[in-house]
Amino acid sequence: ESALKAIDICFKSFFVFNLHYTPQCEQIWYFIQTFIYEITTKFDKNCSPNVTTLINDLNKFLNIIEYKCIEPSCGRSYNSFDSFSRHLLTHTLVNQESFSNLHIEPTQIDDILNQQSNEQLEISSCSNISIKAFKNLVTEDGIMLISKWYNEAVVPRNKLQILINDLNGFNDKCMQILKKEVLDNLKKNNSDENSIIMFDVINDPFQNLKTEYKRLKVLEELGVYVKPIEITIVNVNICFIPLRCIFKVFFEQPNVLKTVLEYFKRLNSMTGGIVCSFVQSEVW
Repeated sequence: ESALKAIDICFKSFFVFNLHYTPQCEQIWYFIQTFIYEITTKFDKNCSPNVTTLINDLNKFLNIIEYKCIEPSCGRSYNSFDSFSRHLLTHTLVNQESFSNLHIEPTQIDDILNQQSNEQLEISSCSNISIKAFKNLVTEDGIMLISKWYNEAVVPRNKLQILINDLNGFNDKCMQILKKEVLDNLKKNNSDENSIIMFDVINDPFQNLKTEYKRLKVLEELGVYVKPIEITIVNVNICFIPLRCIFKVFFEQPNVLKTVLEYFKRLNSMTGGIVCSFVQSEVW
């Protein structure tokens, strides 16, 4: 089906049939085993070269004379790898904004997102909004928030729990003060009881999303969470997420498939031998 599927089947066959890696590509297979599948056995060889060896090889074949930091706010350069590596320690994370130079053409998906944002703005500004609609709006915003942070590969899932706990704690303290002041005035003016209930709703925006189990359950019910599949081979457990299921969820989104097909059509219509994407190659 794909190159990744072929590698996956080939790798698993070594364990199923109790085979040894071929000497010509031992390092590659041990790298796949250790860092991709995270499997270690007592028969493993230490074939992975260390960082120093890798740098020496790069210097030998590429003749590197300068190491430059690619952080947008930095850009410093060093003549030695040791100085450069010490400098990298000052950066906690690789700034993902370094990908901002990539050109991405606007699509209809942006229009849909903007339309949804405008609809939510209209709902939130409506003075006659019902309590049920307001609760749904707060819950949807909470789901969008946790989905965004789940999508950040550099943020561990347990850190998301800490973030939610901190937000709830922040709301608990500040909202109670605001609530007391505002509610006193609302009661004096005989305001609608719905306005009072809204404070309780906004005070606890993650009511149904407080735990990892509840969050994943909600995302699964919405059809945007694909459970990993666990496969056991002898005494080795492997978890993977089927790419087919992810594509299914992705292309079921409004106008996504249409936009992709139009993009393919535009690529195929290009002349002059211009290659803008790997899908224009014969391998694809």
